[in-house]
Amino acid sequence: MARIPENTLNKNLSVLLGVDQMGSNVVIDIRTLPHLLVSGMTGTGKSTLIHRILNSLLLQNDPTSLRLILVDFKRVELPLYNSISHLLTPVILDPQKAIMALKWLNKEIDRRNELLRNAGITNVEAYHEQAGNKDMPFIVCAMDEFSDGMHSYPAEMEKEIIRITQMGRGTGIHLILSTSRPSTKVVTKAIKTDVQARAIFQVASPADSRWLLGVTGADAQRGVGSMLFQKRGMTFPTDVQVLPMNDIEIKKNVAGLIDAFSDQSYDVSEQIAHDDGVDALYPKARMVVMAAGRASPSLLQRMLKIG
Repeated sequence: MARIPENTLNKNLSVLLGVDQMGSNVVIDIRTLPHLLVSGMTGTGKSTLIHRILNSLLLQNDPTSLRLILVDFKRVELPLYNSISHLLTPVILDPQKAIMALKWLNKEIDRRNELLRNAGITNVEAYHEQAGNKDMPFIVCAMDEFSDGMHSYPAEMEKEIIRITQMGRGTGIHLILSTSRPSTKVVTKAIKTDVQARAIFQVASPADSRWLLGVTGADAQRGVGSMLFQKRGMTFPTDVQVLPMNDIEIKKNVAGLIDAFSDQSYDVSEQIAHDDGVDALYPKARMVVMAAGRASPSLLQRMLKIG
């Protein structure tokens, strides 16, 4: 695909996920979700769903209307998007950099809220009608296997995620969180409360299904791409078969995006890198405290050899 047809760039955040049991299309709008939790055991189709969402968004939006932050702690699925102009920063592979990116997003929420107040309007769509997309394109942050970040920096990551989920919708900032380990330490009560749209593939137990959806059933899903989808206002989740997407199709789309928008790059990597990040000694300090079963300044000074 050398170029993307102009008529597909309709600034649309709708995505065709797949088909339901009646064969009808299941379409979501990222703006109305406004955030999505994806979970399920390894090999059940989570990555296919994320690729489908990303490719659908990318083929409908140029970089002036949509920007992405992609985080992939597994380091295997998302780096292939590294050359596209929609990225605000190269694909993030490190938990500490992910925290810094989330902090940047929260600062961006504050910047956008100030623009909205000064313009006398309350949401990003109204701002686009009045001033265009230049200062406020939609931003989607997709985090694959965010459980790795939650294990490394649980308090920091939960805090940043929760603020984005509570403040992001009106400013056009949306999260997609994916994990194969839906424990209560990863999908915390606060995250579950604020991320009400769920795409749940086969999970290990009825308890996991109840925690994620409020009902059993996800534990009985069978076959790659078979999931239960639920969003705010739905009494029961819907069975959905995600449409398949292979690597060849993804690479063709990426090549077309690179060709079409090579002159529209915008990188905030340096801003993110110089943001107030997490102390580099935090992981070691956490391990010391967990091993000792207690925390004190003298313990950390002695064990970490710091002043």
